[in-house]
Amino acid sequence: MATKQEAQKKAEEILKRVEHFFILNKESSTGMVVLSGMSISTIETAIRKLYLSGRLVRRLVCLLEGSSREVWAYRIADQEPSLITFERTPPRKFVPNPNRVKTYKDKTLVLSDCPLTNELPHHKLLRTLPLPPFEGYPELEAA
Repeated sequence: MATKQEAQKKAEEILKRVEHFFILNKESSTGMVVLSGMSISTIETAIRKLYLSGRLVRRLVCLLEGSSREVWAYRIADQEPSLITFERTPPRKFVPNPNRVKTYKDKTLVLSDCPLTNELPHHKLLRTLPLPPFEGYPELEAA
C-alpha cells in the first residue's frame, strides 16, 4: 500500500507531466490532451488542480466554423492564446408556424375493435365476474 508521501509524489509527477504538455503544445482543450499511461479522468483532475492553483488559465473557444459548441481551452498563465476560435453560430430556435392548421382525427373507441389477446388471465377473470348489486341506493337498484 502506498504511503501518503508516495501518493503525493505521484500526484506532483502527474501535474508536472500535464503542465509540461501545455508548455510544449501551448493552448489545448481537455480533449486534446493525450498522455500515455494516463486515463482521461486523471488528466482532467490534473487540469482542474492546475487551474485552481492558478498555473493554468482558460477561455471558451469554438473550434469549428459554423458550430455552436464551445469548449474550455487551457494554457499556461504567462502564454498567449494559440487556438483559433470561430464565431459561435446562434442556436436554432423552433418557432411554430401560426398558419398551420391542426387537424385531429376522430378517435372514437369501440370495445369490439380492441383485441384482448394480450390480456392476463386474472384480468379476464375479473372482467367476466358479475357486478355486485347496488345495496342502499334505491335509484341505482331500479336501473
